[in-house]
Amino acid sequence: MRSLPAGTLVLVLEDEPLIRIDIDAMLRDAGFAIVAVDTVDGARGGLAGQFPRVAILDALLPGGGDTFAFARELAAAGTAIVFVTGYSPAIPEDLAIFPVVEKPFTPDDLVPAISAVLRRQRGEI
Repeated sequence: MRSLPAGTLVLVLEDEPLIRIDIDAMLRDAGFAIVAVDTVDGARGGLAGQFPRVAILDALLPGGGDTFAFARELAAAGTAIVFVTGYSPAIPEDLAIFPVVEKPFTPDDLVPAISAVLRRQRGEI
């Protein structure tokens, strides 16, 4: 995945530890700087006031915070968002422009979604 320069900050917000570790490893191997956390509060603390270029957000975080409210904050700051989910929650209409990747997924599923949201953000699609 070379849609982003090496060292680009990517947020991974995922409550399932094994999935979070897999995404983290895949993106670190591609050269990205990763903040990988399991709650919205953890994301805010881990980002320390920075905004990531891309955020991969679990759409359903039982007890982990309001993913959609946080997604709106990130989107307002220019972060490209990809939702991941195993439960297919209804994505609010204002966030439906962002891709949703169904769990389980592979890098072959996630990488094109990241690339597409970045192309859309740059006005290429």
